[in-house]
This record gives sequence, C-alpha cells and structure tokens, in this order.
Amino acid sequence: MKRLLSIALLVFGIVVVGASGAHADAVLTLTSGLDVVSVADGSLLDGNLLAGAVTYIGAVGPNWIVNVSTGLTKPLMGSAALPEMDLNSVDLSLGAGTLTIEWTDDGFGPQTGTTYNMGIGGTTAGTVIFSAGLDSHDNFGTVGPMAGGLGGSFAGAFSGDVTAIANPYSLTEFITIVHTAGGTTSFDASLTNNVPEPSALLLLGSGLAALGFWTRRRS
Repeated sequence: MKRLLSIALLVFGIVVVGASGAHADAVLTLTSGLDVVSVADGSLLDGNLLAGAVTYIGAVGPNWIVNVSTGLTKPLMGSAALPEMDLNSVDLSLGAGTLTIEWTDDGFGPQTGTTYNMGIGGTTAGTVIFSAGLDSHDNFGTVGPMAGGLGGSFAGAFSGDVTAIANPYSLTEFITIVHTAGGTTSFDASLTNNVPEPSALLLLGSGLAALGFWTRRRS
C-alpha cells in the first residue's frame, strides 16, 4: 500500500509540474463540422509537456481519423517582443470533408516591427487555405487578416503591415483543409514579426557614422 501511495504521489507531482510550466494563452483547435477539439497548453489532451508547445494526436469526428498536429510559440520559440509561431500537421480523412486548424497565442508586445510574414509548404489531397490574424483583445482574433489558398504539392508566403496594434496582442494561424475525397494533407506553416537583422542594423549604423564623419570634415 505504501508503494502504491508513493507511486500515486509521484505521478501527481509530475502532473502538477507539467501543468505549472504550461503557457495557458496558447491554444490549438481542430474543427470539422460540429466536431471540435480544443487543446490548451498543458491540458490533458496536450501530448507535449513543454511550455510553448501543444501537440494533439487523435481523431476529429468520424471522417478525420488521423491527426498529428503541433503548434510552437513562446517561450519555446520566439518571445513576446519577437513573435515566432509554427504550426505543422498531418491529417488523414476517410472521405470528402473540411478540417480547420487554428493555432493562437496571446500576450505579445510591445511591437518591434510592423511587418508580419506567414509561410507555408506541404502536400494535400485537396486544397489548403491559409491566413493569419492579429487582435489586441482576444485569441483567434482576425483583425488585420492575410490570406491565400493552395493545392497539390505547394509552397506559399505572404506578408501584411500593421502600423498600430494595442498591447498586449494575439496572433493566430488559420489553416483550412478541404478534401473532395479521402486522402492525406501535411503542412508546416510559420508566422513571424519581422525586424531588421542585426547585420543590417550594424551596416545602417556604420553608414550613418561615416556620413556624420564626412559631414564634419567638410565643415
């Protein structure tokens, strides 16, 4: 009995430690018709114990029988000031149907750049529609949306400028998979907030310094 009690306490401790390190603002949602699976970072459905990583492995309704989806965000990837999010998934359907995957996180800011880039690549048995959204209030916000759609073996990217957004703000990746028959879709999508590279900043600073020195010499 003492051994069983010790094991139970150990398992409870592991669960508590895993939950305490979770990042509650990060949520992965998979939707097919009326069937919805929502996985918060550190929840029971989350197959990844790391804060900033959410993995779901399972079915979504009777059609999408195999789904392995992972979202990455801060503090594991990027930071509040330098957002960097990644969403990858493999999804198998038995027949025609639509699956929407949303990966969202809140608490970003302050902004260090105003250009947001999204890139995606993969293969699909149907069509993949992708977009990104920003919101200053809620997760899954769609203020400042950007969108595009691809089929077959695909790769695509787009960017959007947001000149003013209240802090803190949320970022969301939206992926919609449409199958006209049974098949498999796999993809990887990234979303970043671009800022000048350190090397570019160094070159700019050096150029300004040289210009200042040349101006003083002429004076």
